[in-house]
Amino acid sequence: KAKEITSPPVEFVTKALKCPDKNCATTRFIEGEDFFMYFSSPVSGYITIYLDDGEYAQALLPYLQMPAKYESGFPVMADNDYIFFSKRPEHYYPLDVDYLIDEYQLYAEKKEDLNRIFIIFSKTPLNKPKLNEALMNEQLSDLEKEMGFAMPKSTESEDFQRWLIKNRGYRATDLQVAVIDISITK
Repeated sequence: KAKEITSPPVEFVTKALKCPDKNCATTRFIEGEDFFMYFSSPVSGYITIYLDDGEYAQALLPYLQMPAKYESGFPVMADNDYIFFSKRPEHYYPLDVDYLIDEYQLYAEKKEDLNRIFIIFSKTPLNKPKLNEALMNEQLSDLEKEMGFAMPKSTESEDFQRWLIKNRGYRATDLQVAVIDISITK
């Protein structure tokens, strides 16, 4: 099907980072390095971020312990710079509720793993795919679980791709996706 484009796409900027500074952009990570995301948009809206390893798609943003009303996206304001997954005070973006910021370190199962980051921006809230909280927690050791570590909510990669394709078709004028391929080397 062909659809007429009724409004130009939003020219947002996003980068994968290895430190909480927008000048640390990279797509190549070494196992154990911290992971951050930079985002800026000329238009206010909502952002969600997923990491897809080809088997599972993990919801990195909104943060794991945010209230249910933010499941449809993290609200972002026009013309602001955001750095996500950093606990620095300047990277805490005030909302109408307090929330915990998730921090991430990247790990590889093979000598080099390739992963795809999906940054999804919408001017209006987005219905998320069905996510399972326990799906990835099996990968944590007993010690990691005791220390309070948790894996992001996730879904199978194929289910995520079907959800994304369907939403892109229905919301062609509102939904935009940036894809960043990253590598993680042991």
